[in-house]
Amino acid sequence: RNLEGDGHVYRTLGPRDGTICVDTTLSSFSKVGPMTIVAFDLKARLKSGEPVMDLTTRFGFFPAQALVRQAGLGAGQVDKSYLELPGELQDLTPRDPRLAAGQLRMLDRVDYFDPTGGKSGLGLARARQLIDPYAWYFKAHFFGDPVQPGSLGLDALVQLLTRASLLKGLGTAHGTHVETLAANMPVKWSYRGQVTPEKKEVTTVMEILEIAGGDHRRIVTGRGSLWCDGLRIYEANPISIAFTSPR
Repeated sequence: RNLEGDGHVYRTLGPRDGTICVDTTLSSFSKVGPMTIVAFDLKARLKSGEPVMDLTTRFGFFPAQALVRQAGLGAGQVDKSYLELPGELQDLTPRDPRLAAGQLRMLDRVDYFDPTGGKSGLGLARARQLIDPYAWYFKAHFFGDPVQPGSLGLDALVQLLTRASLLKGLGTAHGTHVETLAANMPVKWSYRGQVTPEKKEVTTVMEILEIAGGDHRRIVTGRGSLWCDGLRIYEANPISIAFTSPR
């Protein structure tokens, strides 16, 4: 299981960027009883040598019984209070083509949004997803290991940050493009649990920490967490998207 990552995104990628070369170095290895923890340094580059991303990350190998006993990340009273805020159903039909749709949509609905909420007063949003035990990603994960990939949990947080930004009125200019991970920005995440088919509901919470930039490129940075049946298991802090518009 991936435990955490701490990286820097240098650029976005498009269909014409060609081959991505990834160099990975094992930086540490430790074993305690049946558990093994390994860490890697990773550099992703285009074939031309242009950097795409630098990342340090850790993985753990655990016995099956340890995976069943999910400890989670822990949560303070403020984080728990976000789960208890009264919800108002908001339509998440993807009329905006910049929002994920179909099998890649990881939010069923946004049930809370406050444009001045959160610790920074810049916005707080919460979304829900009922877990489908027959979802495609359970079958697509490692053979015999039906869990929701952690990358889809991060993508759910990116989707919520995008949705909250749009609800706040950002990115509304005609022709505005969304960088789903903002270039030239850091990203950091932690995992301490998993979403499995027998679980009932995923709740995502996102608070906007900073809005920076000008008219043609606006960067929105947030702190997000993902909860599974009331247990906080993922955190992304910081995580950023960008809205870019034609000059």
